[in-house]
Amino acid sequence: MGTITINGKDFDTDELSEDAIAHIDSIRYTDAKLTDLNREAAALQTARISYGNKLSELLELKPADDLDDGGSISFD
Repeated sequence: MGTITINGKDFDTDELSEDAIAHIDSIRYTDAKLTDLNREAAALQTARISYGNKLSELLELKPADDLDDGGSISFD
């Protein structure tokens, strides 16, 4: 498999236990999932900003009042 560095110490993965390898795989899966979720969150935030700006346009708000960060909308 290769080498993994943990807290500055290198480990040859070929010499690790099956349990340790399973945990490495779990960490890799978790890292990949977090990356995907962060990308999804960024896409959703972009969509929210777009929806907010369109709503601002529909409500005929002045350009200075545009919701450029999408954060000026709240619901009761």
